[in-house]
Amino acid sequence: MRGSRQIRQVVLHVGFWKCGSTTLQETLRANAGALARHGLIYPEAPVLRQRRVIDAFHSDPASLFWNRNNAVTDPAVLDKGRAAGLKFLNRHLHLARGRTLLLSSEHLIAMPDGDLARLRDHLLGRAQSLRVVVYVRHPVAHARSAVQERVKQGVATLTGERAQARPYPLRREIEKLVAVFGRPGVVVRALDRATLAGGQITTDFLDVAAPGQVPEGLIRDIVSNQSLSAEGLALADALARVAPAFSDGVRNPARGARDWLHAVEGAPVSLAPAWEDRLGRDDLAWLKREWDITLPRPPRAPPGEMWSPGAITSLAETLNRLSLAAGA
Repeated sequence: MRGSRQIRQVVLHVGFWKCGSTTLQETLRANAGALARHGLIYPEAPVLRQRRVIDAFHSDPASLFWNRNNAVTDPAVLDKGRAAGLKFLNRHLHLARGRTLLLSSEHLIAMPDGDLARLRDHLLGRAQSLRVVVYVRHPVAHARSAVQERVKQGVATLTGERAQARPYPLRREIEKLVAVFGRPGVVVRALDRATLAGGQITTDFLDVAAPGQVPEGLIRDIVSNQSLSAEGLALADALARVAPAFSDGVRNPARGARDWLHAVEGAPVSLAPAWEDRLGRDDLAWLKREWDITLPRPPRAPPGEMWSPGAITSLAETLNRLSLAAGA
């Protein structure tokens, strides 16, 4: 398979949790038409359908959380999901002939090495080249974001979550990718606005995938799942205690929407200094030594009193909007 019948390259974004994957995926999907006009193909299908690619190559698809949460254990149903995932991938490989195919998933890193190798071989059988791109952030920034996410989702509270949180094993995960795809095929980038091309993850990813191919300023990040303020996190913690996401293993029907938490202004989130200071020291040294990447540590919130007048005002405005919407 050569020439225009073969894909120029596949660029595979392996998303690490809380490292900008949702923003990248939503932006690429929203701009799929514009990207196609510049020789880049990204699936327009919802993320739920794109997950089926993982089913297609995973040796134990029943263990994947979307199958596990829906009690999908029937081998016939699992085989159907595998077939659907392979069909989805092959259709986009066909569409990308002579061009570049972009793929992104934060679930790839959880695949066993052998399964990743099978996906690698499948892609390389249809493309001239394959590159893997990963984004990493400082362990302290990652921990703060991870704590917020779990508390916001209602699956943990601050008291328990701070004790349970662990540094993201970025060295282990990068070494896994290098073992499967080879060091020359893996690109590691810092998730830092100061060093990202255009200050955006999508612009940076496209610059890595196809330098100069997409006009500057054509695509802007669709930022989602932004950080909470310290006050917003305190409210999320209270919500997780009075209305947790699950009760006796069943999703809690009495838990309401929580998007309004992002509208509460206030101080930036920081965790216990002694705990933050221990996070990821060895991984940071390894990242600098092996990849010449220095990740900036996020600043600590200045000491001060929470619930400033601005925070209370933003909460009042948010509650007023919700009250008006409920009465509409």
